Amino acid sequence: MCTFCDVTISDVRAAGFLAVYLKYLKHEAVKDEFVKGVPILTAASDIMNENDASITGNRRDVEYMIRGIEEAIQSPSGQSHGWFAFELGKIIGNLAIFDSNKKQLVKYGVLPPLVKLAKQPEEIEQITATKALAHLAFDDDNKKTFVSDTQTDVVTTLFDLARSSRYPDVRESAKGVLWTLSEQLHSSTKHADLVQELFGKKTKGHVMISYSREQRPLMLRIKQAITEAGFSVWMDIEQMRENVYDRMAEAIQDASVVLISMSYSYQRSEYCRREAAYASSLKRARIPLLIDPGYTAEGWLALMTAGDYHYDFVRKPFETKIVELIKELERRCLKGQGEVTDGVVKQKVVSQQSSQAVSSQGYSSAPCAHGDYSSSRLDNAAHSGKRAEMRKKFSALNKDQFNSWLEKQNLPRDVFESYRANDVVFLAQMKDEAPEGYYKHVMKISNSKNKMEALQLAADFTKALDHLEISEGDMRSNACTCI
Repeated sequence: MCTFCDVTISDVRAAGFLAVYLKYLKHEAVKDEFVKGVPILTAASDIMNENDASITGNRRDVEYMIRGIEEAIQSPSGQSHGWFAFELGKIIGNLAIFDSNKKQLVKYGVLPPLVKLAKQPEEIEQITATKALAHLAFDDDNKKTFVSDTQTDVVTTLFDLARSSRYPDVRESAKGVLWTLSEQLHSSTKHADLVQELFGKKTKGHVMISYSREQRPLMLRIKQAITEAGFSVWMDIEQMRENVYDRMAEAIQDASVVLISMSYSYQRSEYCRREAAYASSLKRARIPLLIDPGYTAEGWLALMTAGDYHYDFVRKPFETKIVELIKELERRCLKGQGEVTDGVVKQKVVSQQSSQAVSSQGYSSAPCAHGDYSSSRLDNAAHSGKRAEMRKKFSALNKDQFNSWLEKQNLPRDVFESYRANDVVFLAQMKDEAPEGYYKHVMKISNSKNKMEALQLAADFTKALDHLEISEGDMRSNACTCI
């Protein structure tokens, strides 16, 4: 099957292949006979991004792939029109990476064939199916469908694979989908005990590096630098293979700051998205790092990091940016040598000569001394109280005051004409407590069919939520004067 690796995708896109592929797929000869377009769709699906990833073709095209998977499974040759079931499953999985396709694919009926594919004996079949299901599971409506679907019984199949597949990668992939569904599963009387059996809650304290393997060399340099600066750092060095999601959950739960490596491969990875979403749901501090020369943030990753300051390791010298990053970690995390703020500990460096080896678990061999958390808790409580008070004041703004805030944040008044200040406060709370639902809503605010325009407004609005305040002067000038 023709595919591109993540390393070459930027070059292939820059060469203009995608435009040629999509033009070919729209040709009348291909439209009427989808089998001619499958090879091109396979290649195109490997290099699409969020802006050009809406389902190529229509329901008929997806149904062709569904039939192909079922026919290939039943065929003695294991193929349908020359395609193996896992190859067609891979196309569905690639299309499912993008949020604009997730709900539609489930609506078109991809779950039954993917479950059948997951039940096949070969590793390539099981892993292809679970990865496609993993991408589909990031949609809130799809989560409900997964858990409530008794006919296909997706969840039972995933539990069976997570516990008894003879392939370690498949077990971990299935477990990952269940981890994405864990909130819904905990609320389900049928599945609550099973999910509790698979996942447990544990403990707080280090800097975590979240990255995709293509950026590993640079991220190792960053890790070394901040470790030498005295921080306790967690990074998956050995490419975790056993109990991946237990260890990932532990790493995020124990972290106070998460460094996000912004790249094309990170955005496409269901594993990385799950990691970032879980860190966001736990309200871990987040610092995005720009590390991919050919990548511009888009889709879920752009929205999640819209209000964050990005540290640019692409256009700026490494030595300059790493110093800035370490200063930011110190600003966020430290009050003084040996003190703890936001749960992050800075180790006392006895000697610059002492090397800190990395254990097989990915931890720095220096112990993570958690110390006294009382100052951290007081700071966090004070910050939460100040934010709650600010939001309370903001929700009381009248229409003129609210419009004044929109103007200061450069947000279009006509788009937010029907909004009240209290609605914006609700969305700010939703962003904190239910980020997946927030990002889904905020992309629809502009009602624009242009995805880039919708993304830009969503990003501006998300950033504005960090400034739910209005000056006393504006409060007075906009106050109603009774005569």
